Amino acid sequence: MAAAYSTPEDINDGTHTAPSKRLKGIFPPGTYSKAEHGPLIAEAIGIDRMRARCPGFNAWVTHLQAWG
Repeated sequence: MAAAYSTPEDINDGTHTAPSKRLKGIFPPGTYSKAEHGPLIAEAIGIDRMRARCPGFNAWVTHLQAWG
């Protein structure tokens, strides 16, 4: 799915096509939980990779880091 978009951020183009909704559609009903699986997926990907691939997310994290 990600290969079809310039950045992972481009995947989120609506309330029905948000990444969590897409993942819910891939897994059998009742087996995907955004609250449970989201942090596990994020940890597996890693913050450095997310920042490198997602310019909007990187800008937000950079802004937070500037607060000290």
